[in-house]
Amino acid sequence: MKKKIAIKATSFLGTSPNGAEPFTIDFFCEYLEEFGYEVEIIGSEVIPDKLKRYKSSNYLNYLHLPKIARMFLHIPVSIINVYIYCKRKKPDLIMCVGGVFYNGLSIFIVGKILGIKHLVRTAEDHFNFYKFCSTLRSKIFHFLLNRQISKIVLKNADYVLTTGLKSKEFFVQKGVKEKRIWGIPGKIDSNLFYKKHKPSLERINLSPDKKIILFVGALSGIKGADLLPEIIRKINSNSENFQFLIVGNENEYGSEIKKNIEKNNFANVIFLNSLPRDELIEIYSMCSLLIFLCRVGVGYGQVTIEATLCDLPVLSLNPGIDVEWWLKDKCCDSLDELVSKILSEDYSVANFPASFDEEFIKVEYKKLFNQILN
Repeated sequence: MKKKIAIKATSFLGTSPNGAEPFTIDFFCEYLEEFGYEVEIIGSEVIPDKLKRYKSSNYLNYLHLPKIARMFLHIPVSIINVYIYCKRKKPDLIMCVGGVFYNGLSIFIVGKILGIKHLVRTAEDHFNFYKFCSTLRSKIFHFLLNRQISKIVLKNADYVLTTGLKSKEFFVQKGVKEKRIWGIPGKIDSNLFYKKHKPSLERINLSPDKKIILFVGALSGIKGADLLPEIIRKINSNSENFQFLIVGNENEYGSEIKKNIEKNNFANVIFLNSLPRDELIEIYSMCSLLIFLCRVGVGYGQVTIEATLCDLPVLSLNPGIDVEWWLKDKCCDSLDELVSKILSEDYSVANFPASFDEEFIKVEYKKLFNQILN
């Protein structure tokens, strides 16, 4: 009889498989089935079509409720859904891939109560996340709730999985037991991302005579987008040979970042909303350089990997942990160093480490689940 693994997911996974959590869940489902396990996704109300065949029915739904109610019911509903599922279906392992302070908390509590093994997978630095939040309200929330709950879950979970050896070392230093944590990269879609023929730049008003600097990510402080106005200003004051393409959605704070850029009347900046991963291939192929400004250092940054697969150079600013380990000398210590490297065109395509090989990654995951379940 096949052993069953349940993956606790966010209530709203969206309708596209291109987001970080749906993509991660998709490759785990693919790998786990290949390894001979039965897989079910629990807790999601909205889910991409590609993942629906794995979806288990929810016992409580709450996305239809008013926003204020969802704020208070988020964690209780998550715990109740996991508890009822585990009582009825009796999985051999429950795991999560995102949201340690609610998904991770749910499988941690239920796992301890029912004696079911649980694995918390994290790709964020929950200990320092609050420092880079854009508003005081966000800082307080993430310091008092997210940070504290995540610390308890990560330090006491049966098993913890992170994205690399450097982030594994980081979490061990924070109190996670070394014998209970693994560092394995996520799947790298080398067959999807590749350097295409040079696309038409004119359709989005890009000049073929200028270097195109790309930023991909939400317009938020966490992603470092608040540094963009200063970077653009410094480069424009020294050269007219660059254009900037910013791809990402804006929230309330992101609108301020965009306004800050626009009020300077920069004529060489183009904004696009977030794009599916397959459409980003063409964007990467248009550009000369990707700048990665995210300040939370756990994980390699999906966009840095995708860009490199498309032969696009990457420069990063103080990324820390995993990104710093793999990009090495392509990481800058200061904003002035970043600007200087851009102006002098001192950048090149990064080399992938052996640990990014897809077969190596798959073998490591097989070892992990065999060790936990056998």
